[in-house]
Amino acid sequence: MEEKNEAERALAEVLRRVADTRHDIKNPLSIISGNVQLLREMARVSDLDDDFREALDDIGEATEQVRDLLDQMDDLENAIAEKKQQLAD
Repeated sequence: MEEKNEAERALAEVLRRVADTRHDIKNPLSIISGNVQLLREMARVSDLDDDFREALDDIGEATEQVRDLLDQMDDLENAIAEKKQQLAD
């Protein structure tokens, strides 16, 4: 019984850390994404050169890659929560 309780506590801690990390990544990612959109519009209106636009595209693509990783963290969080619930049952 003690091992089961310890496993539940460990999973709860991992679940908390995954959720905290995911949240801590999402906030700055939203700022980056919003600024990329703003700079793209400014670049379009100002008719800036292709090098600037390509750099923005690179940042935008990297932002999407991080979003994909966050989706994987969501999946991990759900799997951990499911396992924790199985242990509790």
